Amino acid sequence: MKKLSPLHNCFQLLKVLRTFLGKRRREKRNKRNLTANYQYDISKFSVFGCPNRNFKTRGHITAYLLMLAHSIEKGLSFTNPHIWFGWDKAVELARHSKNYSDKYGSDWVHAMCCSALDAYLKAFERATPPCQIELTIIKKATQQSPSGITSKAGIKNFKPQEFNFGQDVDFNRFFTTRFSVRQFANKSVSKECIDVAARWAQRAPSVCNRQSARLNIYPNDELGARILSCQNGNRGFGHMADKIGIVTVDLENFLSIGERNQAWVDGGLFAMTFIWALHAQGLASCCLNWSVEFGHDKRLRKVVSLPQNEVVIMLLLIGHYPEELTVPVSPRRPLTDIIRYHI
Repeated sequence: MKKLSPLHNCFQLLKVLRTFLGKRRREKRNKRNLTANYQYDISKFSVFGCPNRNFKTRGHITAYLLMLAHSIEKGLSFTNPHIWFGWDKAVELARHSKNYSDKYGSDWVHAMCCSALDAYLKAFERATPPCQIELTIIKKATQQSPSGITSKAGIKNFKPQEFNFGQDVDFNRFFTTRFSVRQFANKSVSKECIDVAARWAQRAPSVCNRQSARLNIYPNDELGARILSCQNGNRGFGHMADKIGIVTVDLENFLSIGERNQAWVDGGLFAMTFIWALHAQGLASCCLNWSVEFGHDKRLRKVVSLPQNEVVIMLLLIGHYPEELTVPVSPRRPLTDIIRYHI
C-alpha cells in the first residue's frame, strides 16, 4: 500500500475543516435569515395589528365592533342565556358604535351593531336591567339604526331537518372529484362566477366573525406573468390559467398578541372555502403556496399594489377544465395516521 505524504494528509484535513466551517456558516446564515423573517412578521403585526386596543384606523374599530356584536349574538344563541349576560360589552358596543357613526357615517357596520343591541334588548325586555342610565345608552344606540341598510345581526331559528343534509348532494363525489389541476382550457372565467364563489367563501368561519380575508383577482396577462414569476411552483403550467387569485388577510382585524397567527388560520379557511365554491361551479383551480422569505414578499408587492396592512396567504390559479386532462393521484394518509380518538 502506497504511503500517503504528509502534504496529502494536510490537504485532506483542510478539506474536512472547510466542509465543517462551511456547514457552520450556513447554519449561522440560516439562523440570521430565520430571525430576520420573524422580525419582518413581528414588525407588520406591531404596526398594523392592534394588540393594545389603541384604535388608530377604521379597520381597528370595525374589528372591535364586529367582535363585540358577535359576543352578543353568541350569547343569545345559548340554550338558556343568562339574563343581561355581557352587559358591559353591550354598553361598550353602544358607545363605540355611536363614535363610529359620528366619525365614519352610518354603514353596514353601524347597522349591524344597532341590530345586535336591539336583539339583546328584546331578549330581556321584561327583566330589570343592571343600570338604568346604561340601559338608556343602549336604547339610544338602537334608535340610531340607519334606514335602507340591510345588515341584520342577532339570532334566528334554524331547523336542520328542513335542509336534508347529505341527501341533496353526493358529498362523497363532490369532495373526491376536486383536484389541483395543471391543465386549463383556453376559456375565460366570468366575474359572476368569481362573485358567487367569493360570496359562498364569506360563509367560512373567522375569529369573532371579523371576516379579515380579502380576495384579489388578476387576469393572466403580462401582469399575471410578473405575479407568477414571484412564485416558484407554477413553472410550465401557470401561464395556462385564465385568472390569478391572491388571498390576503387584513392585520388590522387582530386585537391581541394571542392573535398574532390568526391571519393564516382565517385566511386558510377562506381560501379553502373559495376553492370548494369554484369546484361547485365546475371550475378548476390550483393552489400556489406562499411559504417564502420576506424578500419574495417585497418583490410581489412591487409588482401588485397590495396594502401593507395585509399579509399574503396564498396564490391561486383559476380556470376552466379542458375536455380531458391528467391529475396527480395524490393518495391520502390512512385515517389511523390523522385521527387520535380520546373517547
